[in-house]
Amino acid sequence: MEPLDQAGRVVLAGPLTDKAGSLIVIEAESLEAARKFAREDPYTVHGVFERVEVHPFTQVFPKESP
Repeated sequence: MEPLDQAGRVVLAGPLTDKAGSLIVIEAESLEAARKFAREDPYTVHGVFERVEVHPFTQVFPKESP
């Protein structure tokens, strides 16, 4: 995550407060690039995440300033 964050591509990330898991929103070149990121995430590789779901997302809010 650090390289993506340093590149300004992490939109938001953190644990869900109901202990249901974590949410990571990244900017990726493609859906396959996002899936590759998820597959190679150390938490996935080392079995920390029980399961991982990747979904496309369109940000609507907040709107960009003119």
